Amino acid sequence: MITYTRSVTVAVSATTAFDFVVDQSKLSQWSPEVVATRVVGGGEVGVGTVLRQTRRQGKREMTTDVTVISHDRPAKHAVRTKVFGVQATFEFNFEPRADQTDVTMRATVVGSWFGRLFEGPMARAMEKADDQALQRLKAALEI
Repeated sequence: MITYTRSVTVAVSATTAFDFVVDQSKLSQWSPEVVATRVVGGGEVGVGTVLRQTRRQGKREMTTDVTVISHDRPAKHAVRTKVFGVQATFEFNFEPRADQTDVTMRATVVGSWFGRLFEGPMARAMEKADDQALQRLKAALEI
């Protein structure tokens, strides 16, 4: 199991930050490797919702299903996906502080059986992609 954490303070309320992170139409503003995303079956995002995301890595595009596993507005939102035998969980926590919010993203990457061969390389690729995600989130929120 490999984990990494990123944090940023944004000058908006926890509700505003939470809603922005969850809004699939805004995802590419702070996660530019996402080229398309939609809620499978439509409707509101909540626990159990499946999000179909197409991501670009280099010249390749890959579509994966991401499942919402926690959705507690405006405090916590978490999703989980599985690629090549590697399960990745991304948890976002929103901590209000006066007129701003601390946003923390924690990623956990776990390979199972054959996926353990890919656990390290996948985690490093995810971490590299996510390295500036919260800085981009801050920039998008504070326009």
